[in-house]
Amino acid sequence: MRDYLITIGFESFVEVDHSLAFRHADSEVVVTLTTNEDSDLVRPADFLSIKFRLESEGLISDNAVAELNQGKLPIAS
Repeated sequence: MRDYLITIGFESFVEVDHSLAFRHADSEVVVTLTTNEDSDLVRPADFLSIKFRLESEGLISDNAVAELNQGKLPIAS
């Protein structure tokens, strides 16, 4: 998820305890992602929150939303 966010224009700007915050440079949208040292898996709550923000802010295409709905990370364009 980190790589995907960076690919679509987000940058990591702060890490606090077990959370990373990412800011989208053009829109100033901020999303957070919980880090997990034991796994590269994204927590379902983080996944849904990020998907909702990206979709509601118009930062991803309908095709990307469909892929996220299937639990897949879309290919950034």
